[in-house]
Amino acid sequence: MALAPRVILAAVSFSAASRVALAAAAWLAQQYGADLQVLYVEDPLLIAAADYLGFDLLSETHAQLQQLIAEAWPWSSGLPHSHVIGGPTVDVILDTARDARADLVVVGQCSMSLIERLLFDETSDALRKRAAVPVLVATADEPQPFVEGV
Repeated sequence: MALAPRVILAAVSFSAASRVALAAAAWLAQQYGADLQVLYVEDPLLIAAADYLGFDLLSETHAQLQQLIAEAWPWSSGLPHSHVIGGPTVDVILDTARDARADLVVVGQCSMSLIERLLFDETSDALRKRAAVPVLVATADEPQPFVEGV
């Protein structure tokens, strides 16, 4: 990664931690003049079930994602590019980061106990192991100084 990122990918899940991650990514993008892209990964089984029921889950999720982005993007310039893609979460994030030529991936991480961390391979841990670019992990428990003054 160059000293200042040119493209930042924020992968969100609508959790409190991912809202913090999105706010951090938006702040970084604004500070460095970077292109911000926001990604939500949908479970392929949910997509199939929704399709079976005649419900366009991807479009509905995209509308909700746009609303989330608008809340985190107070600047007057246009909203960042957003993606809603179905598939295995880590693979989709890595593929999207590669395709977007992202210099930085920003994700949220929910607090987990040591036992939970041992039982579940978290997305953020898998990303840190496999990503070709730096991964910034934000939690909802951390102070949020980058939100002040926005």
